[in-house]
Amino acid sequence: MLNQIRSTLYLLSRDAYLKGAVVLPMLVLAVMLGIPALVALNGTSTMAVLWGSLVRMLLSVGTVFGSAFAMTGLVTHDTATRGLRAACLAERGRGRYVASRLLAAGAVALALAAWSSLLALVCRLLPGVSGYSPLMVPSSADGPASLGELVPWALVAAFVGWAYSAVGMLLVWAREDGLGFLGVCVLTFLLVSGILESLLSTLALIVCAALSADPTVQLGLFVSCLPSGAWAMGALPLVSGDSARAALVLVVPLVWVALGGALSWARLARRNL
Repeated sequence: MLNQIRSTLYLLSRDAYLKGAVVLPMLVLAVMLGIPALVALNGTSTMAVLWGSLVRMLLSVGTVFGSAFAMTGLVTHDTATRGLRAACLAERGRGRYVASRLLAAGAVALALAAWSSLLALVCRLLPGVSGYSPLMVPSSADGPASLGELVPWALVAAFVGWAYSAVGMLLVWAREDGLGFLGVCVLTFLLVSGILESLLSTLALIVCAALSADPTVQLGLFVSCLPSGAWAMGALPLVSGDSARAALVLVVPLVWVALGGALSWARLARRNL
């Protein structure tokens, strides 16, 4: 198991997908700060960027999307270079391989959350970046309203990114052949944007409608059990003291990590390498 973890960390340190994930939040800053700055230079208005909205976008792209992109790309490289076969030849190698990738996905999500948070702290010091709008209620779901709320937001983003990474790796392993760069980008976008979850919600709505005259409650419960449902609430339950919703926000992604890991192990156990 230790050899699998060391191998994963070695591959991550040289993987182009992880390096791209590190660059993603900087691209977000270039767009979100560059456009208002250009407008301000033209003299048409003053530069004003809401820090809370900026942080949420940084975490959405840099952590949630970035971690899924990095890990999906890593296992794609494993499949393309036959590294998957080499890792699984040892006794219990397939289970250890899946476990090492899941642990690496959690570490990558936490590291990207810390990186995005560091960039957010730097941005808070820039002129033209304000705390929150007078119309925005502090501790809102639009992003952190203060520096003290940054850590809970980063933690939730890391957990959700970990869940999407587990599902993304499962979908890659479900294929007999690997994905190219474009395929990794499309798959990650479909996951993080909620398109695949919308399809699941539609199927759930059909089932709930067939079983109940009013499927609204059942559908709402189903949506809240998706990673996108946890990210939609953000860190609001954590900073507002709502223990029930706070547990839901943190437990739901972990359930998806466990589910993705179990299905991945089952898939690789039957796969010819």
